[in-house]
Amino acid sequence: MASEPYVLGGLQYGPEIHPWLASVPYSWRDCPRQEGNAQFLIHAIDKPGGDQLRNDLRAEHEANQASVEHLYMTRGPLLNEDGGHQIGSLMLINVPDLAAAKAFWDGEPFNYGGLFERVEFYGWRFGRVFDRFKPVN
Repeated sequence: MASEPYVLGGLQYGPEIHPWLASVPYSWRDCPRQEGNAQFLIHAIDKPGGDQLRNDLRAEHEANQASVEHLYMTRGPLLNEDGGHQIGSLMLINVPDLAAAKAFWDGEPFNYGGLFERVEFYGWRFGRVFDRFKPVN
């Protein structure tokens, strides 16, 4: 990433690279999507020492995931450098609009339970070469 032109040109800050494990049975190419929906990426890093809180909220988190499974394009834990410890979460969701994405996030137990130190929330767009849907104008 050190030679990435966008980083060198100051358009993007340097990368934050974490091992990640997908928790869904499909790839980004065949993930469930609905035509006309938008995609949003949620990158969340745990507060230091958040292991117990994560464990305390896990059952509620898993129940919530089951209720919104149809919205996930992919999701899974972010891991530390050696891959032995969860340090956050990454989710890519497919919803009608930003309001629906925010409602999804508001209903996430790890979020409202205070697990995360930092959350980055981005609109996501597939490159047109790989997108099986026409771009929404």
